[in-house]
Parts: sequence; structure tokens; C-alpha cells
Amino acid sequence: MKTIHSNLLLSICLLACISFQGCSTVQGIMSLQQLTYSIHSIESVYLGGVSVGGKKEINDFSVKETLTLALMVSTKKMPLRMTVNIAVKNPNKGMGDANGFNGSATLKSMDWRLLIDDIPTINGNLPKAFDIPGNGQTTIVPIEMSVELYEYLEQKGYEGMANLALAISGLGGAGTRLKIDALPTVSTFIGDIQYPNRITIVDKEFR
Repeated sequence: MKTIHSNLLLSICLLACISFQGCSTVQGIMSLQQLTYSIHSIESVYLGGVSVGGKKEINDFSVKETLTLALMVSTKKMPLRMTVNIAVKNPNKGMGDANGFNGSATLKSMDWRLLIDDIPTINGNLPKAFDIPGNGQTTIVPIEMSVELYEYLEQKGYEGMANLALAISGLGGAGTRLKIDALPTVSTFIGDIQYPNRITIVDKEFR
């Protein structure tokens, strides 16, 4: 199916209204462009192969773990692996109408780029499509990410990279340090709707 941009979508919706689809259906379709997003949580955080879960400060790393991370830095490597859970909310209440439209949608794809301390790093897309029910509830979309911190944050040194991993583990202070620049595409029964502009997804703030 072809991607339907906002101006073309508006024309189709107006035509649908004239063609007895019903204005309530058209209004519901238009609201699908207003799916909102936030970083809900970050799980399974590993720095240099060392689990960061349950740790709050650098001193919480064991001697063995500290030596492992120090060795990583000496080889100019510091891989960070994590699962970022994106919360997607559909504002349509899913009441349904005479034409069977219930406000549900499918998040077909989401071209994303990870920003750490506002520095652009890795990019990717969703591993699969996710159904977003039209009931006002929130759907969690997990994205596994792996980024070589040393490549982007070498100047921060070992402590800086370790503190970053500690901050984002469980969203502890990650609100201003981790952002996702994204361009979602939503699939509906009239076709694919690509957002006209990229959005910025941050911690606990629906956009």
C-alpha cells in the first residue's frame, strides 16, 4: 500500500464523508495521526557485557566487573545493550460507528535514531508491526538497541560512560540524556499514514 501524506489523506477523508462513510468515521481516522509516544522504561541494560541492573553508582560494580570494563576501555570499546520500551497511546476511545470503524490502528514501522546527550548515534526500525487498539489504553513497543558508546562518547571516559549506563538503567535520570528521533508510519483500513514530520520521544512525556 502506498504511503498517504497528510494533504492526500485529508482529500480522501473528505471524499469518504461525501461518499457516505460518515463524518464520525473521518474524524476517527484523522485522530490516528495523533498517536502519542513516550519512553516507558529501559530494561536489560548491559555495559561491556556487564549487567547494570540493580546498580545505582560506580562503586556497586564488583572488582571483577570493574576490571572487565577497564579492559574494554583500554581496547577502545564500550558496547551498551538495552531494551527500550516505547509506550504508544491511541487517543481514540474505540466506541465504533455505523461503518465499523473502532479507532484501532497498526504501527507498521517507525524509522528511529537514538540520541544520547543530544548526540545522534545508531538508527533502525521496528522488528515487526504492532497493533494499537482504539481504546485509549497504552501499548508497549520494545526495541532492542546496541550502541558502541566509545565511538560517540570517548571524551567522557570510563566514569562518564558508566554513569550514563547507570542513569538510563530503569530510567534513573535518563529523561534529558536519552531521546529517540522517530518517523512513524501507521496503517489503517484506508492505507498507510506516514507522519508529516519527525517526532522526539522522551521519558514519561507523551508526544
